[in-house]
Amino acid sequence: MIKKSNLVPRYAMSDWLFTILTPTASVTIVAIGFIWAHLQKIGRLDVLFEAVSVKDMISFVAFSSLLSVVAFSLVFYAPSIMAAVIIRRINNNHEDYGKIKEIYIKTLLLCSLISIIIICLSMFFKPELLNTKVGVVFLVICSCLLCIISLLLFGFKYSDQWAYGKTNWGKFKIYASVHLLTPGLLGFVSWMFIYPFSILIRTINFPEGTSDVIELLIIAGFGCTIVILSLLPAFVFLRLQPDEGYFKQGVIVGGVSIMLLIVCSFIMPVIPSLIVNMSMKLVGVIDLKPTKIVIVSEKYPADIFLAPEWHLSHTKDKGKSVVESISLFSLGRVSLLCPTNVLTSYRAELNFTPSILIDKQKDVDDISSTSSKCIIFDKGDYIKFV
Repeated sequence: MIKKSNLVPRYAMSDWLFTILTPTASVTIVAIGFIWAHLQKIGRLDVLFEAVSVKDMISFVAFSSLLSVVAFSLVFYAPSIMAAVIIRRINNNHEDYGKIKEIYIKTLLLCSLISIIIICLSMFFKPELLNTKVGVVFLVICSCLLCIISLLLFGFKYSDQWAYGKTNWGKFKIYASVHLLTPGLLGFVSWMFIYPFSILIRTINFPEGTSDVIELLIIAGFGCTIVILSLLPAFVFLRLQPDEGYFKQGVIVGGVSIMLLIVCSFIMPVIPSLIVNMSMKLVGVIDLKPTKIVIVSEKYPADIFLAPEWHLSHTKDKGKSVVESISLFSLGRVSLLCPTNVLTSYRAELNFTPSILIDKQKDVDDISSTSSKCIIFDKGDYIKFV
């Protein structure tokens, strides 16, 4: 007999969830979501801070942070997701399916690594090949053919055993699935790394004078790292036994994915900055568009805006100060407004230089020194008009 005491945690969890998922909370979340969508469309997310309370805004920032991590993970692990969908973990109709599955996994990894090498070589020696749709389609078709040939060479004996004793139609379905459909799809998946690769490769900053060979080797090295890390969750998932339970499988695959993302963040330290920047821009906490503001409060004399980066001018009416600024933080009634030259240093933080820590430290020092010129404003002390 099940003890009632063992059911208490489950009921307690249910009560806790019901306190969060109340009709009022759900309506508030939906309403803020629609307000955000409208203001995002017209480019005025700053109005959102005036329309909701600080408490709601903090909750919204927390939600956007989680959404940014999930969105980045979906892009980064897109090859794993598709591989897990295409490759079956188990097939009870064939006792040697596990060997075919291993061939699928190794073929996908091999084709992905070959694809990244082809891209790197094309970037430096034949860039026009990647700038045309015909060239890209040709490369993808070559990857699909490579996967098909690989399955024909290494998996035919297993599919032949599987098809033994079947009707002609049954043999056709087995051969078509094992040697044509599945490897063809894997050839397409082997190019899905291009999404995280194209995002992260733009953040690599090479110092002047770096040779093309060094740049090629570094980009190829990062590309191979991205391919391997983005495919590992799928390989772990495909090797799990289905009878282990969905919760345990989710914990294992989710834990591996989080650890790999952390490892990748150490290898490419720009990843956390990209996620934070995406989250903050999503809700309008930062606004990197240069904007003119009118200082209406006497707490900020014109003398503190004499630096040329502020582009100081005066209005005809009562000579109020007009400056050009960007917002690096805005929440509730508080805004951190900075001169426009801070934008260059901030964007430099979204790049990194491999293995040259002195240059990276220089970028950090630059953003720290330039952001020290920023001024904390109360939103009632200025008017944003451009």
